Amino acid sequence: MGIFFTVGETKKRPGIYQRYENIGGTAAAGASNGIAAAVIKANWGPCNTVVTMSSDSEISKYFGTSGTTQVLHELFTGGATTVRAVRAGSDGTSGSITLKDSGSTPANAITITLKSPGSRQFRYTLRDSLSDTTKREFVLYDGTTAIEKIMFTLSADGEVDALIMAASSSTFMAFAKVSSYVGTGKLASIGQTDFTAGTDPTVTNESYANAFSLLESYRFNTICVDTNDISVHAMLQGFVDRIYEDGKMCLAVVGEPAGVDYATRLSHSVAYNDYRTIYFGSGWTDSSGNTYDGFLAVARISGMVAAIASNSSLSHKVITGAVSPIEMLTNTQFDDAVDHGMMVLSINTSGQLWIDYAITTLATPSGEDDAGWKKIRRVKTRFELMQRSSDTTENMVGNINNDTDGRTAVKQAVQGILNTMVSEGKLLPGATISDDTSNVASGDSAWFVITADDIDSLEKMYFTFQFRFSSAS
Repeated sequence: MGIFFTVGETKKRPGIYQRYENIGGTAAAGASNGIAAAVIKANWGPCNTVVTMSSDSEISKYFGTSGTTQVLHELFTGGATTVRAVRAGSDGTSGSITLKDSGSTPANAITITLKSPGSRQFRYTLRDSLSDTTKREFVLYDGTTAIEKIMFTLSADGEVDALIMAASSSTFMAFAKVSSYVGTGKLASIGQTDFTAGTDPTVTNESYANAFSLLESYRFNTICVDTNDISVHAMLQGFVDRIYEDGKMCLAVVGEPAGVDYATRLSHSVAYNDYRTIYFGSGWTDSSGNTYDGFLAVARISGMVAAIASNSSLSHKVITGAVSPIEMLTNTQFDDAVDHGMMVLSINTSGQLWIDYAITTLATPSGEDDAGWKKIRRVKTRFELMQRSSDTTENMVGNINNDTDGRTAVKQAVQGILNTMVSEGKLLPGATISDDTSNVASGDSAWFVITADDIDSLEKMYFTFQFRFSSAS
């Protein structure tokens, strides 16, 4: 029987020695794109809860159509495939009604309270079923659209309990029997009637801070807010910088409307000087005359940044549906935008609006930062490499030995990611991982050096035209 040996080991006695290798390697983690997060205000929906949606059609289900829910639509329009949203605020009240029985002196029988606080106006009706003569139905309306129907048994004296039991799984409402109720047990019919509306939660800077904390345990590529308030933007930057230190690779996207003086926008942008923060300082109108400016424009850009793969650039990517810019910039202003780390829109030769230069707010690199961190594409590539390396090797922690074999397994796993990203056009050939010779592995710790050159897009072309005039025939 073969005796096992380790790499580099020489046995003293003659015999058969064996070891095995996993030439298939550890399954490499893939890239994760298209996940955007946002904090919004709404007149409906769970407060201070992270809601994950995978379709634009889910927005009204969770949050209705008022407030700043348009931010979520813009994220999906920009290309996000998953949106994590938090409705901010506290101290709101929920709408309610009281159903009465059909006695000669109608008694209060059931209280119905909406499950979310807010001013969203619902209507309801209680009637005999239109399809089953043995049933009655309670129907909830949003405007003229029936959004929930609860069927219960038609009875001379037991309808109160029957409706409460049938409504136990209601999405929108909580039903409860009035504690002091004594009556006929049969509910009175009601034509379409308004709920008594609730009140919307109060939203403060603290509300945004609480919402950020809720999102901390989730993964997302970008995050934006529904306000042009620069104090909230500063809080968002601080949040993203903090979770980055804990290994969360994401980008904050902020910006202000064109109504803010251009010089002021430039100064606000350059003040971030942070490759984890993107400042978008432009806006546009669509063919219907709708304006996308400030936080709405930022949300669209946030969706685009989240969705773009790291082997592509957003520079000169057209804004879908945009017809005209809110402001026309001069060449000097475009140059100023680059110098101050501010993303703006320009117009191509076909008259389309596109992102002029896809940059972060890092204007003056320092310390270990280089100019590559100024470009969104290169930031996404670097984030992706770090994230995929971490995801791939995470399960190895505590499950392999800190010896030559164990460290080789780590290097093989990461090298596989490097090779894959080279083939995907994200890194230049020659990317490697090696032992860190300045920190020798010992105990439960091992150090590695990953060397990789991320690829930029060709965004600047310089043509030299050489013409010759000759009078010779």
